[in-house]
Amino acid sequence: VTATEEKKADEVTDKQRAALAALKAQSEALDQRIAAAGAEQRKSWDAQTVEDAKLLRGCLEHRGCDVGTYPRVLRGKSRFFVFDTLGDPVSEQNIGGREIYYFAVGRKSAKLQLSFEMSIVDSVNVY
Repeated sequence: VTATEEKKADEVTDKQRAALAALKAQSEALDQRIAAAGAEQRKSWDAQTVEDAKLLRGCLEHRGCDVGTYPRVLRGKSRFFVFDTLGDPVSEQNIGGREIYYFAVGRKSAKLQLSFEMSIVDSVNVY
């Protein structure tokens, strides 16, 4: 390997490091903006929505609530509320253009199936 080839390889490596550092900085800035947007969204929740979030988090923590709790609390809630409260779904499907999300709830691997219309929960099933 010649000195010129080594210099070119070092330049490429330096450019890659710089690009990776810039990408990492952009990613961190985006994460901060997303977190700030989430915090702002939570501030706009009314008292009932805050209580609903606490109830659902308790259901998840204790691995179970009455089956009727989920539809009652989730129907009509925003996509943000669902993902902020329940976390990431365990799986997703797209059936006929309709996004369906599955969340693990309960002690015996019960699943919560949600679908949205215009970013609002319109269908809730518990299996």
